[in-house]
Amino acid sequence: MTNIYYTAREGRRNACGHTMTRGTVYIINGNELQNIGNYDHQSGGAGIELSILTIAEKSGINTAGGYYKKWRDNINIIEL
Repeated sequence: MTNIYYTAREGRRNACGHTMTRGTVYIINGNELQNIGNYDHQSGGAGIELSILTIAEKSGINTAGGYYKKWRDNINIIEL
């Protein structure tokens, strides 16, 4: 099981009522957090997990098929 940590900074709502959230994704490497990427997510669609898992996949982490498959079997997503 792999733990993935993320931060979230929520922005303002746009004209359609959606909010843009930006943040950073981390994993633990040894005894420290390692930054593996940044994400942008707009509310009103797929969950924020999709953005986080995309960053994890691009950094080489096995997500068991990603957002639309069985990622919960391999990944814990934890907000910092």
